[in-house]
Amino acid sequence: MVMELAGMAAAHNPVTLAAACALCFANGYLIAIYLQQMRSLTLRRRLALLVIASSVSGLTMWTVSHLLVASYVPHLPKSFDGISVAFQIAVCVLYYTALSASSFSAVRWHHRAGLFLVPFFPALLNFWAVNNLVGTGVADAGVFLRASAWFAFGGGLMSLTAPKNPARDVAPPVPFAAVQVGVMLILHFSMLMAYGLGPDMVAQLGKSPDTIASMTLLLPVAVANVLMMAVSSASFFADHEATQEAVRRYRALALRDRLTGLPNRAAMHAEIEDRLAAGRSPDRFAVALIDLDRFKEVNDIHGHAAGDELLISLSRFLLSRFGQGEALYRLGGDEFVALKLPVGSRGEALAFGQSVCDAVRAFETPVTGDIKVGASIGVSVHPEDGTTASELLSRADLAMYAAKRGGRNLSIGFDPDMETDLRRKTELSFELAGAIARKELALHYQPQVDAVSRDIVGFEALLRWSHPRLGMVEPSEFIPIAEESGQVIEIGEWVLREACREAATWPGNRHVSVNIAPGQLARDNFAAVLQDALAAACLPSSRLELEVTEAGFKKDRGKAVAVLKRCQGMGVTVTMDDFGTGQSSLSMLLECRFDRLKIDRRFIRQVTCDDSSSVIVKAVLALAAANGISVVAEGVETEAQRDFLLAEGCDLLQGYLFGAAVSAEDLRSRFPASPEAGAGAPRQVS
Repeated sequence: MVMELAGMAAAHNPVTLAAACALCFANGYLIAIYLQQMRSLTLRRRLALLVIASSVSGLTMWTVSHLLVASYVPHLPKSFDGISVAFQIAVCVLYYTALSASSFSAVRWHHRAGLFLVPFFPALLNFWAVNNLVGTGVADAGVFLRASAWFAFGGGLMSLTAPKNPARDVAPPVPFAAVQVGVMLILHFSMLMAYGLGPDMVAQLGKSPDTIASMTLLLPVAVANVLMMAVSSASFFADHEATQEAVRRYRALALRDRLTGLPNRAAMHAEIEDRLAAGRSPDRFAVALIDLDRFKEVNDIHGHAAGDELLISLSRFLLSRFGQGEALYRLGGDEFVALKLPVGSRGEALAFGQSVCDAVRAFETPVTGDIKVGASIGVSVHPEDGTTASELLSRADLAMYAAKRGGRNLSIGFDPDMETDLRRKTELSFELAGAIARKELALHYQPQVDAVSRDIVGFEALLRWSHPRLGMVEPSEFIPIAEESGQVIEIGEWVLREACREAATWPGNRHVSVNIAPGQLARDNFAAVLQDALAAACLPSSRLELEVTEAGFKKDRGKAVAVLKRCQGMGVTVTMDDFGTGQSSLSMLLECRFDRLKIDRRFIRQVTCDDSSSVIVKAVLALAAANGISVVAEGVETEAQRDFLLAEGCDLLQGYLFGAAVSAEDLRSRFPASPEAGAGAPRQVS
């Protein structure tokens, strides 16, 4: 058999055989590329490419099978049966359409069925080629069916090793094409041997008037087939290149900020992660997160067009100040990131952040008018502050918020304590959400006394939080968290109702002072909530005092003033708390007629030993007296302080000199709620 196979191979025309193999390899290579690209195409484009690939494959494999036979048979008939040839090519196209489509099915048996037919169909092509070129009597149909059945059985066994996910696992082009050439050659020689079409029999097919040379007949067909493959592949690769170009263009747009033209957040993450993954990153580099101060004011006063112009101009200005290894990215809104690669030390990284802060402060543009824009900057350093882009940015963000809390126009480096504080803050915010339901919140009451008689005239309600695991949490710690999270609304309403309910049990006409958070004044229903609290407790409105700070007027001063006037119209006393510590306390007196001013403890602490403090306190008392407003001084701890305030005409005093804040239970034990106690004279504090 080996000698017969060798003689059969030697009888083939090497040029024609090589042409058939080359055509088969090119077809396999292109089909593999088509199949790989189809996975990423839309359904419509996938169908179009499927039609092109199947048509090219069907015609090519029909041509290859005939070229293989023609390389063995020296002379061929002058013409073919056109209808038969057309039918054969149509079947080829349909077969390769079904085979290509099945390779994308997620159902594995489709793919196995295709592999079962892979050896059968080339055998059918060989059968057609022998009948077309040699004669119908040479290729016996029974032999063909028996041989192709064995080939199909072998293909079925091969299907057991088919990929688990044929929709994803597509063979590389070169191995795919090489296997296709090998299958065609094996089936070609096997079928010739099965038909008994040896070299001696082929030699008897001599030249006659009804035959022509093999190359003369099939060369034009092969050339036409090559041209068709060239046109289809050129069309495919042109479309593929256009698609890739569009992808590159869209990717470039996706990595650029449309307003400023700077690289965006995605570009920054990609740059850092690529450097870290490729080992190109220096040992130490700095990430400076920049948040513009007063940018919202520019938008609110001058409009968003002015804000956009500010961002564009500032971006160009900062880039002009940057040097080698320094880059600027825009994250969105008024946030930017500046990178410096490399930095020699942590100190150099912090100096870079400060230099950016100074550059923003030096920036000037007419679009902002009188508003001077600054920057709060947080700096993190690789690798000590993080080893990924997300970690570095997150820790720079913590440092940036620390800069904002520190007074803005600052650059601060990340400190591990910031994460500890954040975890503590997050935990407190979570626990605070259920503190009312768990009855962990309570009100303590500190007395306010008449400066002359020392009689107790009222109490300030002070919020306390006792957590079973965290212990006593300071109000200075959890109240800002409640304000940031919005929980202060629910807590504030609870405090108001609880204070009114408790005050209704006190004897005499003692008032209760309740601190009102800025968020409460911003709500439209605050006056209604207040009225409900008074009605539910049966507390006269004259016994309720609301203490507000200047922060309550910052968001919407007009609305806050209107809300307080409604409260005063109900008979409630309104007090300006922490008077003198804000930026516009005096101007507030012109807009809202306060019933009382409360001097902050910082002034009272030094009133007897610091001339500046005493002058300020005297001025506030004189201002209040001139406007008919009473004054309460908090933080009174010594008799000397009381004597000074009494001499200057202060009305009410509050502080440890007269008693610390006590719980509601302790307060009830001192002032029992009885008719006799209510009729008696007010108790003095000595």
